[in-house]
Amino acid sequence: MKIIKIEVENFRLLKKFSMDLEEDLSLVIGKNNTGKTSILSILDKFLNEKSKFSYDDFNIDFKNELEALIKSVDIPEEFTPKGIKLKLFIEYNEKDDLSNVSRVLMDLDPNNNKIVLGFEYTITYGFVA
Repeated sequence: MKIIKIEVENFRLLKKFSMDLEEDLSLVIGKNNTGKTSILSILDKFLNEKSKFSYDDFNIDFKNELEALIKSVDIPEEFTPKGIKLKLFIEYNEKDDLSNVSRVLMDLDPNNNKIVLGFEYTITYGFVA
């Protein structure tokens, strides 16, 4: 199995980020403070049970949106949960051990050899009486 694509939303500098990974080697190169470390950090936060999210992990635009909702006098009739999202696009072949992902395999088509794993850390809106 191999990860072929990563998508991230609302995590630190990665507001809406997508990266296709190459067959053998993928390099992430960029200037300081452009989100390179954030790619590894979000994988650690979702895949490592000991890592926790904090307010600083939210994208700045997302923080501003939350602040506006909190300060708003108007109460939204409907609030869609919002938060940090990660999608891992995984490709596998007949030689791979699928025991760790067998619970999420939805397609029994033998020609389909891709899985998308989605992770979310969301905030919901509730009323305090």
